Amino acid sequence: DTLRAVNNLAGVLDKLSHSDNDFIKEVESLLRRAHEGYKDTLGRNHPNTLRSVMNLSTVLCKLDNLTEAEKLSREALDTQVSTLGPRHPDTLMSANNLATILCKRRNFSEAESLRRGALLTQEATLGPKHPDTLKSMFLLGGLLFDQGKSSESESYLRRAAEISEATLGRDHPDALKYADALHKVGGK
Repeated sequence: DTLRAVNNLAGVLDKLSHSDNDFIKEVESLLRRAHEGYKDTLGRNHPNTLRSVMNLSTVLCKLDNLTEAEKLSREALDTQVSTLGPRHPDTLMSANNLATILCKRRNFSEAESLRRGALLTQEATLGPKHPDTLKSMFLLGGLLFDQGKSSESESYLRRAAEISEATLGRDHPDALKYADALHKVGGK
């Protein structure tokens, strides 16, 4: 319970920190502590340990420690694929997290492949209206836009915006975020 509390606290602090590097470094320290504790008590392949690795890699990415973030993220994803399976929601979330790191490293080809794979699997397993599926549509749309693939980007962002508005409501934060992204790429 203590490890979960430390991991959760670090997650909350990370959401609050935005761009304060000193604050983010404190979050990193908490996440490293939680990760080591999970690894020591539950083992390196336990789902909670793997989630703590992904949380740590996300923060490392924010700190531009991309080499370590990518290494940890790849290790966690490989372990999740072998222990949880390639269709597990945590595995798919990790694929999207790794894709974010790869985008920052300008490895758009591999990032796009990961995002497309996650989306296809989520649509098949969770359905097109699930919040995780909608987030993957949004992430893929943004990645495609960053690569200059405007019309394909608009298509994914439009789907995410329309489905989220219909299922979550027009005023839901995700529906608003997806609609805003669609508007920014030139979609109406």
